Amino acid sequence: MVAPQFSVLTVRVSGPAAGEQASFTPAGSDKDVLLTPDKPTAEKDAAKPVATAPESASYTVKLARDGSFALGAINFAFKLTPDEAPTIRFDKEPDRAVNGALEIAFAAGDDYGITEARAEIKPVDQDPKAIALFELPVFRLDVPGNAKSVKATASRDLTEHPLSGKKVAVTLVARDAAGHEARSETKTILMPQRIFTQALAGSIAEQRQVFALDVNKVPKALQLSEIAGFRADETIPNLSHYLMLESTRNRLRLADTVPALEETSGYFWDVARYIEDGDLSNAEKRLRDAQQKLSEALSRNASDKEIEALMKELREAMKTYLSELAKRMGNPENNQMASQPQKMMRAQDIDKMLNQLENLARSGSREEAQKLLSEMQRMMNNLQTARPQNQRQPGDNPMRDQIDRLGELMQKQQKLMEETHRLEQTLRDRMQRGDPRDEQGLNNEDPFQDMTPPGEEEQPQAGDPNGKEPSPEDKMTADQLREALKALKERQAQLQKDLKGMEKKLSELGMKPMPGFGEAGKEMGESSDALGKSQGQRSADAQGRALEALRKGAGEMMQQLQQAGEGQGQGMGMPGQQADGADPLGRRPGQMGGDIDEQVKVPDQIDIQRAREILEEIRKRLGDGPASIIERDYLERLLDLK
Repeated sequence: MVAPQFSVLTVRVSGPAAGEQASFTPAGSDKDVLLTPDKPTAEKDAAKPVATAPESASYTVKLARDGSFALGAINFAFKLTPDEAPTIRFDKEPDRAVNGALEIAFAAGDDYGITEARAEIKPVDQDPKAIALFELPVFRLDVPGNAKSVKATASRDLTEHPLSGKKVAVTLVARDAAGHEARSETKTILMPQRIFTQALAGSIAEQRQVFALDVNKVPKALQLSEIAGFRADETIPNLSHYLMLESTRNRLRLADTVPALEETSGYFWDVARYIEDGDLSNAEKRLRDAQQKLSEALSRNASDKEIEALMKELREAMKTYLSELAKRMGNPENNQMASQPQKMMRAQDIDKMLNQLENLARSGSREEAQKLLSEMQRMMNNLQTARPQNQRQPGDNPMRDQIDRLGELMQKQQKLMEETHRLEQTLRDRMQRGDPRDEQGLNNEDPFQDMTPPGEEEQPQAGDPNGKEPSPEDKMTADQLREALKALKERQAQLQKDLKGMEKKLSELGMKPMPGFGEAGKEMGESSDALGKSQGQRSADAQGRALEALRKGAGEMMQQLQQAGEGQGQGMGMPGQQADGADPLGRRPGQMGGDIDEQVKVPDQIDIQRAREILEEIRKRLGDGPASIIERDYLERLLDLK
């Protein structure tokens, strides 16, 4: 008899054989291991003081080695198949949802089924002398019970954790029933953080992060709190918000033990969330907690009664959240939400999903219910909360527009490099295996045409056991792949042209030429030449160097902005620049030093409000996600967070 290694053998016997001795003999051994019945049962006759022999017995043995089980005339020999360790990997790069939740797409498998999967998150470059107030984040990956193969995306809101916004190392871990553990490669990312649009809320969150990461820095957090409350009559118009700031500061002063500091850390976060979102923040927290409780109950196969109670709690939390969200959007009649203008979601749609979730749970389809709940969590995480405030319009800040333009240019260059690499890799594979389509006269076919006859379902492609639809590149011949590479030349040339236009605009704003941008332009030209010759690898290499040069140029630009800010107060295009293009001292762009201008007015006191605006802009750029690590490091140094 063949069985998986570490299987548990259970034998139940009844009748006369129940009284016989059972044994297990491991392969290669001449010694029998005598087995004791698990729970022997005996019928007792009330008229007789002595119990009769057992009428049934149960034996359990864990099969770690080949061997045989014997009970009287009964004998079973077992041949065990080894249990392989599970596998797990990232299916794509960890991503950030709109609300700051961390999304991890993963793929895992095991020969007999995965019992547990999680993501380990550890800080990078942490000061060994730091005394942190937190434990490492818990990120559980939802997997169906004993699934042999799973491919899914897990979403967890970790923005409340003090490590949010910091560099962390993420490793995926999977375990099987035998206790074997597998680990994926480790990826270093910036853990997503919550974006605070209210400057005071962001400041309180920063203060909390400072002392939560290291209790030795409580004095620094108190200093930041004092700065946030300076000239409060001018900078904090809402009296309630000012009182909240004072209460956080007083609590931190009085917290003299680790438990007190932990409680204070939670209070800081609650205050920051309330200043930012008001009642909507509390409703969002209640909804997240309800989703988490239901997810845990589904995972441990809780009773129907408990699931019903948790579903009721989830419905109430969802109703409250939608109501507060509708108030925030200023459209309570429609009760709609949107992540993008063209994508609307109604409360009725949410209600349908809840009904489907409850039906799946009641019918016993707990795994499907868990999947639907995970999808609902992802959907809510990616929901863009509308805020009743004016958005910055293009042209309001010329320098910020160019920074945004640089970020878009880098994203386009990154995407172009990925497409180039994909085409080159497909072409290389095609040439190595000698695809017969290149010899069957298919060069003139449209690689994107639909080959499925009307009214018939498309069949999976041969050689693809998952029935996955081939990508457009897979349908191309070698000649078509070469032409596709050539077609990318125009896009690369346009990016080079856009870079030159941005450099010209920066020069008009008074910026000196950035050597990094010059290097990027040369590499883009190299890439264009390579694409024109269908040399994908050469082009991708040049594009990679172009991206690195763009990041270098971004760092050089930020250094110039810093120097300009030190020499001129606000700098070029930074917050505080006046509507007519003049800087805070009234000078026009390009006017420096001792140039005479009758409109120049020297302020007679420090302008605290404008200093706060600079801090707000720095926090906003950090929250939006800087285009490069260099820019983020620079911005964090300005705030002295490291």
